[in-house]
Amino acid sequence: MTRFTPGAGLRAAVSSGNEKLVSLLLQRENRAPAAHGELCRAMVAAVQAGRPDLLKMLDSVLVEETGKSWTQFETVKDVILCEASSHGHVDMVWMLLDNGAGVSPRSAFSKSILRGPALHVATARGYTDIA
Repeated sequence: MTRFTPGAGLRAAVSSGNEKLVSLLLQRENRAPAAHGELCRAMVAAVQAGRPDLLKMLDSVLVEETGKSWTQFETVKDVILCEASSHGHVDMVWMLLDNGAGVSPRSAFSKSILRGPALHVATARGYTDIA
């Protein structure tokens, strides 16, 4: 039996870059319950896919739901900057930095081997244009 996770469809639509489906799933009547956690996961998918347009769509719903943008959640800032860096999305990294994400050696993920600070991740993966 396949287990359904609310919000998985949104992440899949974001990952595949299907803007129309993302827009449909973000309509209030179609949102998964407790949507802000899934919105943050979908934001990570948008960054991994290099889609700042989808990140902005998701952020507008996050603001509507919580009154806060991704820029006000330290862990979200750390995660999405590391993901953009680790996927080599230079334009996305600059957009994130311009909007409040910071390069900190003391980030929430600095103790993880797989997700060090964004600068270290980019360098380790050979994205010297980001580093």
